[in-house]
Amino acid sequence: MSAVSGLQDRRLAGTVVTDDGAELVVYAHGSPRAEATVVLSHGWTMSALEWRPHVEALTRPRPGFPALRAVTYDQRGHGRSTRGAAPLDMALLGRDLDLVLRRATTPEDGPVLLVGHSMGGMSVQQLAAARPELFGSWVSGVALFNTCVEDVGAVPFVPRDRGAQRRAHAERLLADGLLRSPGWAKAVHRLLTGPLSHPSTAPLWHALFGRGPQTDTARADAHALRAIPPLTVAEFFAALTTHACAGRLGALGRVPTRILVGALDTYTPPAQALRLADNIPGATLHTVPKQGHDLPYERPVLVVETVHALLHDLRHRRETSPAAPPGARPRLGSATMNSPMTASAENGGLRPDVLRARRIVVKVGSSSLTTAVGGLDSDRVDALVDVLARTRSGSTEIVLVSSGAIAAGLAPLGLSERPQDLAGQQAAACVGQGLLVARYTASFARYGLRVGQVLLTADDIGRRAQYRNAYRALAKVLSMGAVPVVNENDTVATSEIRFGDNDRLAALVSHLVRADLLVLLSDIDGLYDGDPRRPGARRLTDVHGQQDLANVELGGAGSGVGTGGMKTKVEAARIATGAGVPVVLTAARHAADALAGRPTGTLFHRTGDRNSDHLLWLEHASSPRGTVQLTADAVRELVQGRGALPATGVTRVAGQFVAGDPVELLDEEGRVVARGLASLAFQELSLLRGRSGREVVHQDDLVLLPASARAAGLPAQLRRQVSVRVLPAREFAARDAGGPGI
Repeated sequence: MSAVSGLQDRRLAGTVVTDDGAELVVYAHGSPRAEATVVLSHGWTMSALEWRPHVEALTRPRPGFPALRAVTYDQRGHGRSTRGAAPLDMALLGRDLDLVLRRATTPEDGPVLLVGHSMGGMSVQQLAAARPELFGSWVSGVALFNTCVEDVGAVPFVPRDRGAQRRAHAERLLADGLLRSPGWAKAVHRLLTGPLSHPSTAPLWHALFGRGPQTDTARADAHALRAIPPLTVAEFFAALTTHACAGRLGALGRVPTRILVGALDTYTPPAQALRLADNIPGATLHTVPKQGHDLPYERPVLVVETVHALLHDLRHRRETSPAAPPGARPRLGSATMNSPMTASAENGGLRPDVLRARRIVVKVGSSSLTTAVGGLDSDRVDALVDVLARTRSGSTEIVLVSSGAIAAGLAPLGLSERPQDLAGQQAAACVGQGLLVARYTASFARYGLRVGQVLLTADDIGRRAQYRNAYRALAKVLSMGAVPVVNENDTVATSEIRFGDNDRLAALVSHLVRADLLVLLSDIDGLYDGDPRRPGARRLTDVHGQQDLANVELGGAGSGVGTGGMKTKVEAARIATGAGVPVVLTAARHAADALAGRPTGTLFHRTGDRNSDHLLWLEHASSPRGTVQLTADAVRELVQGRGALPATGVTRVAGQFVAGDPVELLDEEGRVVARGLASLAFQELSLLRGRSGREVVHQDDLVLLPASARAAGLPAQLRRQVSVRVLPAREFAARDAGGPGI
């Protein structure tokens, strides 16, 4: 359906008459008793119909999301609103929005959020510059799509590949012609509203959508443009060039403000969005890949997600501010367990590492998804998905690592407990994995989100080519807007190629996808210094390194339906934090608080920087195919990083490996001090050990293990070198190419 159809479905709220006689037509949607009101301001050449799909989504209640009230209006000279007598400038549009705001909303009815696209975003800025006292008292949040703070002047049908001076000259000529020549204005208007396939309009549609014109949204744009007189289009272009709000937007810093821009937008490009964000204290900027200037049309779900994210941000601010006076009406509805707005976290500041995260890996265990006797618990799955869908708003990406396949298969197979034999576990996983993914698919579909199943074994992560392929697959799923659901492939994994638990898998995936945060969800609300069931056990809120775990008693296996325990979670946290990824460990019921940055559970801080994918794979994901024992001098040379390891330092070789296989390097006492990729096969190394200078492991294919180095009694000054490695030149090239550097 085009954007101009269904006009009769809109609810006319009234007409606002301005001082210069313009009649602004205002529409209201949803209940006046809704928890919040969203006022949406459209862009140049559009109308209130631009917001029709968003209004339908915002005013309809969904699980975990309240129904909101939406107010739209036709900007003067657009849609059904008249132009008025005053000369057009952007300050005038700001005053128009002020009138609409005061006519259609009241602060006593709850939070009022402003959403503006393109020229509508500039109208919001003009309001903030002229009436700063409204922000924080009347207006509670702002979302700005594809807009800028000043220097508007890009004309869509002047190609971007012209030189800067030639383009500027062409824009001036075209603008002057539009303003001074009615005939020229009409000709350009006919061109833009004509056949979408006309070659002269290609730059316009590519700027709007980042692609060609054969889309329903492109046709809707053309329909909207046809409804506006050509000279009005020209006048408003001139008005846009007067927009200048730099240094005048401090009021927007009083309320949550989110800015979104398409990476391919050439009207208000990402550089303009960055300048806008620099003018608004605390603003959040999101760049959406592969999109142009018309984000609200092309990605309607972004508008809905951003509005709910603003409510999320608003509640965070209010929960950390002084309590409201007695008798005051709540500005938002009561929190639920399913919402990241829950107030169950302790008092305290928010965690910056969590708030900054834009790609988050979330791991959930079997016990958080199933009943005690097996079988999926639909309510628990939906509760988790509600939280993840809310967190995913804006540009935050979620990768879900989910256990539960074997547990989900127990009840359908009539089993009362987890099978102990591998074949029984594989049978349960075969039945349960389909049920698990089907349940996630149905639950995410409530939010218009698709899921992509990714099944991995340790062999997939432990082989360099498959590791690269896994990265590419996950990156593609994320770029297409789906939610990857990762699990170990229990159906085909053998005892030799199993992770054994999804905690370690989640840590490796967090590094693989270059995540900013790993959240481990369990049935325990953090790491305790002893059995949490024991009186006096204390929860650790922060772990900064191994020294904080010195007096901690770690439990073994977890629930009866899973394989994870606290030991595996702490080990996963060590892997991730050592690679520069902070980790939050908490109970699934506190997932919302954890993802909102509240101090729930235990935060494991980074202990290292992001290292080479190749070295992390070698240390944590590879399966050694043999061992190579070294002399004391060879171990010392190894730790000091003095080049390649020669065969003269080898005393014993075990296993069956070929060149390129991972092997463990042992000291004289048999303790593992390093892992590396063998340069020689087992048979050849067995013949050369102790008497040849041939290279056994190249230094670029070597990772030293800190814990093992300490156990080997190495001097402190050498142990400090254990985790330090120079990234080989070939890995810089791989990283620049966009793939994992392995």
